[in-house]
Amino acid sequence: MKNDNPKEKKSGDQYLGLSNLSDSKPKSSLQKFNSYWNSNSLQVLAGSIQIIAGMSIVGITILGLLQPLWIAAILSMLGSISSMFGVYMIFQAVSSSGKFDTLINQSIKRVIRDQN
Repeated sequence: MKNDNPKEKKSGDQYLGLSNLSDSKPKSSLQKFNSYWNSNSLQVLAGSIQIIAGMSIVGITILGLLQPLWIAAILSMLGSISSMFGVYMIFQAVSSSGKFDTLINQSIKRVIRDQN
């Protein structure tokens, strides 16, 4: 339920991400799946798989299981780059969610909103 009156104070739960927890409506299995696997969680999963794959390629080349040295060097570089992109994907997914705003930023937003 949206609060259209700007004079009324909003609860602090919305700033903590707890405003939707009070809804006790039963959800279908598809809605539960969509709520658990949103785009951010898929990005984190893809980034972690990319890191694991890159590090395993680097590990294989360090162990010397690939015989031509030039192929091992190229695969080692590709594995390192893949791992770096995986870390970057996880960073983007976590930082874009907005759940990690500091308390200071939240209080500044509340003060600005209440002044208007």
